[in-house]
Amino acid sequence: LDIKEFKLTMPTSINYLRHTETFKFCLHEVGFKLFNRDICNVVNLNCSIEEMTKNFSRNRRNEVKNAGKYNLVVNNNDSPEVFWKILDKTYKKHGVKPTHSLEELVYLNSKFPNEIYFDVAYHNDIPISGICNFVLNKYVNSSFYLANDPKYRNIPSLKYLISNRLMLSIKEGYKFYDFGTTSTNGTANSNLFNFKEGFGSFGVLRETYLLKI
Repeated sequence: LDIKEFKLTMPTSINYLRHTETFKFCLHEVGFKLFNRDICNVVNLNCSIEEMTKNFSRNRRNEVKNAGKYNLVVNNNDSPEVFWKILDKTYKKHGVKPTHSLEELVYLNSKFPNEIYFDVAYHNDIPISGICNFVLNKYVNSSFYLANDPKYRNIPSLKYLISNRLMLSIKEGYKFYDFGTTSTNGTANSNLFNFKEGFGSFGVLRETYLLKI
């Protein structure tokens, strides 16, 4: 094999059972260099539900409260096929494709039903918002995809759904909820940053190291 370089992306610090920087030092010692830093937004769940929601911005708390008037119904274990309908509309709006195909999400959900699953919010029996959750370990849950049907953007259903998932994650014993990266190649997406920080999230670095061979 003609391998010329090796890239390694580290897990964020919240995933460590015991925080240590020793492995990073070992990478440096054998010649790895820092290649990229991105930022992930994380919600601290080491608190009560009441304390967690107090960390929401005032606007976010009002939006979640106002969502109640739309009589939203939440399914916390929906099918990948239903979730895909929302995800496909979301990505088509931005002219890009998701990382996974529908077939891949079906396969992953079938192999890891307790680690990869889908929250979906319905309005008048129509699925309009969804979250694809990836459980990273027994302390950290995360969203790989956040999806919202552009046709229903006037309904704060995704914000309501995220609030629902954060509350459930506290009940399920998780310590953190990771919204995933909020930047690309070291440049932050300010709109996405503001959206995630509305839930009281804070930033942690996800670093990629490069070894030239």
